[in-house]
Amino acid sequence: MTRDRPFSDSLPRTVRHVILGFRTHDGRDIRMEDTSGVPRVVGDHVWVRYLPSQPQQAAVADAAPAGQSIGLVLGLVVGAGFVCVGLLIAGAGLGVGFFASEPAYPEWPAGPSVNGGFFR
Repeated sequence: MTRDRPFSDSLPRTVRHVILGFRTHDGRDIRMEDTSGVPRVVGDHVWVRYLPSQPQQAAVADAAPAGQSIGLVLGLVVGAGFVCVGLLIAGAGLGVGFFASEPAYPEWPAGPSVNGGFFR
């Protein structure tokens, strides 16, 4: 269902309301508005859950509760933080090895050696 309604700036805005309909086991036709935010088109099959005594309070079964979305975002942020800390530690370790004051492999002597011209 779409409805044009004027707002304070006098420009019309189309608001879409998804209305779901289902029939209970005892034959009652129920209509409800889908507030899950999931995009739907006419003819989509949608699972709903309801108490048999209160079908007018049905809920869409595939809608994720708000807590799941927050948990997912929080988990991704914490995971990204661990990755960044790990990269910083790895970078610091590589930087210490690269910029060490003493080289890991000492250079060969520039002139003849003291042991008869052979390198050690």
